[in-house]
Amino acid sequence: MASRESDQAANLRKLASPTRVITFASGGVGMGYTTLLANIVVELVNQTDWKVLIFSTREDYELNNISDLYQIIGASESYDLESPSSDVIKIRSTRYDNLDTFSVLDNLALVNKDVSEIHKLEVQFKEFAKEYDLVVMELGHVDEYKDKFSQLSNEFITITTTEKDARTKCYSLIKNAFDETGQIDVKLLVNMVEGESAEFNQVGEGIQKVVKQFLEKDIELLGSVPMSADVPTAGRHASPFVEKFPDSDVAVSVRSVVTKLQENHEEYKTTLVKLGSLLVRQLA
Repeated sequence: MASRESDQAANLRKLASPTRVITFASGGVGMGYTTLLANIVVELVNQTDWKVLIFSTREDYELNNISDLYQIIGASESYDLESPSSDVIKIRSTRYDNLDTFSVLDNLALVNKDVSEIHKLEVQFKEFAKEYDLVVMELGHVDEYKDKFSQLSNEFITITTTEKDARTKCYSLIKNAFDETGQIDVKLLVNMVEGESAEFNQVGEGIQKVVKQFLEKDIELLGSVPMSADVPTAGRHASPFVEKFPDSDVAVSVRSVVTKLQENHEEYKTTLVKLGSLLVRQLA
């Protein structure tokens, strides 16, 4: 009996072990979100020894370009990961040993939605998720910050561009994130910046000022990524531009962003218990 109780206590401690969860989203299409996210994650796993899971909530492959994400990171076509959850949870490995992907879309059609199956899914999801140092909660292109994911992460990175429509959507997304969560650490990343960094400063500081004025909240300017012909060139080869053109301005800028993300890593960790509950709500 004592041995069983000890095992149960150990399992509970594992489920409550801290893992960092970062939510990424973009307010609309045409902002280079998918390619930028893929390259940030690739650079992150190359720079660190963290084991990373991309948790994608996208519900349509074609409309949201999730297939592009899979191509860049070399995600397997089949669910080939050997894990305690392999009979229910469908995980794709990638060309990187410390990077895997989980997609709600992959799993929706594979779960018999009766109570016993959903409970089994929750238990097994927690079992494999606790092995990761970082979960990248990937919302895709969304019009609003989804309430069902808002409790998972206290860190939200929104990607925008210098275009006026993109800035407007970015502000709306940030506002909605604060409305849903009350308090969240929001970081802004401006993509496809042309010319000097002054354009980034103008856009970033402008959004920062509006958020402060109307929402009375502070957001962090994470950085900017320049427009570059190297991005589509690498894309045509289904390769991350941070690897194909490591010395390019666009790759250097991504490395700078990743370096910032490594700061205060321990402070951002949270428990994975809520992550399993979220999955159940999503699939139920």
